Amino acid sequence: MLDRHEASEMSLKEFAYYFRKNHYQLKDVLQEIRPVAERMKNDIDSLSDEISFEKHSPADLRLDNMSIMEYTDSLGIKGWFRDFINSSYTARVWNGCRSAIGR
Repeated sequence: MLDRHEASEMSLKEFAYYFRKNHYQLKDVLQEIRPVAERMKNDIDSLSDEISFEKHSPADLRLDNMSIMEYTDSLGIKGWFRDFINSSYTARVWNGCRSAIGR
C-alpha cells in the first residue's frame, strides 16, 4: 500500500487482527504460540525435504494424515487462538490445503 506512511495511517498497528469481536496484535499471537513453538519446530524439522506419495517418512505420513485441527489439538492449543487457526486454515482449505503439512 502506498499510503502506509501517511499521517492518517501512522497510529495503526501493522499486525492487527479482529476476531470474535476482539482486537488482537502480533504480541497476542506470539504469546499463544510460544508454549508450543519448540514442538512445532521439531515437527517441521522431522519432515523430509521432498514428500511425495512414493517417497515419504513415517513423520511425513503422520502429519499428512492429521487435519490442522487435530494437529493444534495435539499441541494443546485452546481458546480463541485455536478458533483463530481453525478460521484461518478453513479458508485455506478451499484453496487446496488439506493436511497439517499444508498439502
